[in-house]
Amino acid sequence: MWPLHRKDTKLTKVRFAKALGTLLLSFAAAYGPAFLTVALLKLRPFEAVPVIIVISLAVAILLIDALTTLVNHLSSGPPPPEMLFRP
Repeated sequence: MWPLHRKDTKLTKVRFAKALGTLLLSFAAAYGPAFLTVALLKLRPFEAVPVIIVISLAVAILLIDALTTLVNHLSSGPPPPEMLFRP
């Protein structure tokens, strides 16, 4: 049996699972609407490729914009008490 690595804890496994879940959800959020649109419109492959590219690009830009807005909003508040410097 391999020796147990010090960083191999339940917390790292949970973080990995959350990161993998976030990656899969963002992938589905970006490509899901594009493939759904192509399936509903019943496009031929040479017509579907540009549609998939345009829709997935638009959704990705919207997701990046929403995430950036959320991070900016969350970081605009006062710093946490342990970060404040008061002599």
